[in-house]
Amino acid sequence: MIKRKVQTILFFRNANKQITFLILRMNQRRKSLWQNVTGSVDEGESFDQAAIREAKEETGLVDSNILKLHKLESFFEFTDQWKKDVHEKCFALEVKEKFEVVLDPSEHDSFKWINQEDINIDSVHYETNWTAIEEVLKRL
Repeated sequence: MIKRKVQTILFFRNANKQITFLILRMNQRRKSLWQNVTGSVDEGESFDQAAIREAKEETGLVDSNILKLHKLESFFEFTDQWKKDVHEKCFALEVKEKFEVVLDPSEHDSFKWINQEDINIDSVHYETNWTAIEEVLKRL
């Protein structure tokens, strides 16, 4: 059975159309790696619904601050560390304004907002995370 996952890039666009990305650092138990919001799709849930739910759960984002969910073309198929086949769809979630991020310490221990001119391949651990960020930079 294929495990369904989402990757959600959260970003804010200011009045000058400059994009700022939110990335999260996994806690020490999860190897302290920087990444975008990620998570599993629950049974009976669409990929779109999971992208928003995971963003809210992992950051404390509230519905009133969501501007638009953008479906990205990026998707990845891989085998995870538990030897399960994974199909991961990517989304970009545009927020109306930067917000006070509230992390779940069982998953993450830090976050940062990074301006588009400062973000690069070294900002996140996984190449798939960077590929999705690049798509946002090119498309939006």
